[in-house]
Amino acid sequence: YGIDTSTQKVKFYQLPFLPASSVTSLGNWEGQQVFSLADGTVFLIVSPTGSGIQCAAIWNPATNALKQLTLPALGNQEASARSGDGNKVFFLGADENETSYIYNVQAGTFSTPKQLSSFGYASQVASNYDGSRVAVSDSNGLTLYDGSLNGMGSLPGDGGWGSSPSQNVLLGGFVFGPDGTNIYEETESTLVPSILTIDGSNAIATSPAIDRKSTRLNSSHLG
Repeated sequence: YGIDTSTQKVKFYQLPFLPASSVTSLGNWEGQQVFSLADGTVFLIVSPTGSGIQCAAIWNPATNALKQLTLPALGNQEASARSGDGNKVFFLGADENETSYIYNVQAGTFSTPKQLSSFGYASQVASNYDGSRVAVSDSNGLTLYDGSLNGMGSLPGDGGWGSSPSQNVLLGGFVFGPDGTNIYEETESTLVPSILTIDGSNAIATSPAIDRKSTRLNSSHLG
């Protein structure tokens, strides 16, 4: 479905089959991730029915055409995020070497895969508006990268579920603020659920942790 955000009207789309390939001769597929791109197309992460294999495709809503893409590395796309301007999609590997790459929308190409860690297993990723900064959580904690996935340093906190330390059980996460400079992280790195405001330029927490226990909403007030 497509939703017109100005009128709130919903439009139904019947997407086509994938082209026949060595993976499937029928073209049936199941959707996994959706990213709206700057050029008006939509990036899809899909899996041919019954294959257990991840594939990528570009869908054009204007023509209802589906173009299958070949991912640079197969079967390890655990964490992915789009830059706010829709010009980049970042894929962080859930494998041990954290094999990662970037899709450039204007060029229509993937970058060469890059191994970010010897023991990575990425679980979450967030990008700022123009894709010049990327925050990634993995087994090593929370790390800041530039727009080409070059490491810039470790960030405070832990990055939420799936990262270190192992006692973290809060299903939190992190996002960049509208201007792309601050990162807001929900963390339990100290065993006390809290929110950090992190300066993305120098990886320093600029606000004290907020005790989530004191800000918890009463469910009766949620309507």
